[in-house]
Amino acid sequence: MVMEFLEGKKLYDAVKECGEKYASKQGKTFKDLEREMRLNIIKHGMPAKYEGPSARQIEMYRKLLMLRSFSLNPPLRALNKILGRFGRKIELFEMDIPINNARIMDVLMKVHGHQVLVNGNFNGDPHAGNVLILRDGRLGLIDYGQVKVLTERERRHVCNVIVALADRDKKRLKELAIEFGYKSKCLDEDVIYNMTKFALDTDGPEVCGGRNIQQFMDEQYRKDPWTSTDPSIIMPIRTAFMLRGIGLMLNHPISVVDYWGPVARKELQKVK
Repeated sequence: MVMEFLEGKKLYDAVKECGEKYASKQGKTFKDLEREMRLNIIKHGMPAKYEGPSARQIEMYRKLLMLRSFSLNPPLRALNKILGRFGRKIELFEMDIPINNARIMDVLMKVHGHQVLVNGNFNGDPHAGNVLILRDGRLGLIDYGQVKVLTERERRHVCNVIVALADRDKKRLKELAIEFGYKSKCLDEDVIYNMTKFALDTDGPEVCGGRNIQQFMDEQYRKDPWTSTDPSIIMPIRTAFMLRGIGLMLNHPISVVDYWGPVARKELQKVK
């Protein structure tokens, strides 16, 4: 094992710092914002996937803010030295530079997609406390205490599941689920598709229909109660859930299949 010290701030702490500044401007606390988000999810279900500005667009905006700060503040500081003699002062230009949430999610999804689908060797615990924002803007990934190694058969299986989800191929998903040990009362294709999409892709309104997670799962179980699930995808599911949790925290909900689908398809083409 090779270890390297990475100097940076934990992603959760960076988000909390930005959230506290945003909350204070509204006369609230960061915990107030967290509480409002939880209540909104309970009432309306999980939010739809992010459709806002790209990582590149956000980065251009960030650089513009930095440029304004660097160009305006030096002359203002010089002027304040003169005005200070008369007891006067001009406020410096201050602008909070936002985190590039889109870039963070792009990097995390691409890195972990490669780990799961290409290497078959991945971190099963990529929560926000295990991601650092380094001083130079790069991301640092730490704490690989829950590494999962897939067999070649399992790795190809996960690739097949991701591609079937991308193709919305319910029949194929049912075949894959049965092959790897899934059992239920009726082997309902819709329930298998819904639960697999929920587990490995998204829990947005296109899946849960505005219901919260517990309501959605209870409904699927009532339709077709399962007695055994596919054990080979448990850790990939955990990783996908962790990454989606980071996306939710960043107000950047994602579809795992949007990122991992092309990678999985390319890996399966190699086998052919």
